[in-house]
Order: sequence, then C-alpha cells, then structure tokens
Amino acid sequence: AKADPEFGAMQARELQYHLQGVLAAFPVVVRIGKGYVEACPKGIDKGVMAERFLDVVQSADPRRAQPVEFVLCIGDDSSDELMFS
Repeated sequence: AKADPEFGAMQARELQYHLQGVLAAFPVVVRIGKGYVEACPKGIDKGVMAERFLDVVQSADPRRAQPVEFVLCIGDDSSDELMFS
C-alpha cells in the first residue's frame, strides 16, 4: 500500500516541531528534507562535511603536492545547497 504524501508531510512537520521543543536546550538543528527529518549539531551540514572530507583527503598523504583539482557534488534536496556553497 502506498502512503499518503500529504499525511507524511504533516507527520514530518509534527515530528520536526516536537524535536525542536525536546531539543531546545541543546545545540541542535532539526531539518526536514526530501523524505526525512534530521537532527544535527548546529554548525554541521553537508557543506561543512564536504570541506572536512577534502581536508582529510589532502592531508592523508603528506607527499601530495597538488590540491584536489575537481569535486563533483550532486543533490536533489534543499539541504544539498549547503554543499554547493
């Protein structure tokens, strides 16, 4: 059986509001994405993690003289926008 998308969106918003209330005292951001609800530490997003990944890759081999030349980021969700900036 297929789920009702409107009901699912309503439940996601309700969960987001509930989590925001429960986690209000903590440095957490609650986001709704395309088919998910996530709670992340403030200041952590796909953009921050992409930068961190590049730092780790470039520092993994001290002999690496050249920086990473090309990065391909693909996304289909509003949370992916942070990765592109």
